[in-house]
Amino acid sequence: MARVDGPLRDHLVGVLLQALHHDEREFVRRLAHLPAIDAATADALDLTEDLGGLPPIVLPVYGKGGRYGVPEPLRETIQQRLPLAEPERRALLEAFQGM
Repeated sequence: MARVDGPLRDHLVGVLLQALHHDEREFVRRLAHLPAIDAATADALDLTEDLGGLPPIVLPVYGKGGRYGVPEPLRETIQQRLPLAEPERRALLEAFQGM
């Protein structure tokens, strides 16, 4: 911790992301650009069905029964560390909105 320069949250998110396998990291990368989703929506968007397997990055959204998302404090950091190209981001959001 003595070598951390910058916000601790950014450092810890980076450590968490590095610990993920490639497929998990790609899932988190895309999910960080979406609001809460359920398993059916994740499957339709070709993300994954196992939404509960990545705490503390992907968590249940309270009051949204069965929906999971990237918590708001982490969302921006993940978007900065694992950006989507604008056409990819737009296509993902359009597919999500079409559901």
